[in-house]
Amino acid sequence: MLERFRFEGMLDAVEMKEIRKKILELLEHPQLKRFFDTDWELRSEQEILTADGQTLRPDRVLTKGKDAILLDFKTGKQ
Repeated sequence: MLERFRFEGMLDAVEMKEIRKKILELLEHPQLKRFFDTDWELRSEQEILTADGQTLRPDRVLTKGKDAILLDFKTGKQ
């Protein structure tokens, strides 16, 4: 995706390098690293049903055995 942004003139080489560095730092962060571990089975935008009958669609649903982690990335204002 970054390559596409650079190709379309939305990023220059310096900006792209900085963004790539930040992404790699985030992926290696001790508190976040486990969410990107390949031991987890990943489902993106998977619809889930809550105990009260509400339907939600988090960005990532990670499962491993009986464990599950839901990640919903928020950007900007609610």
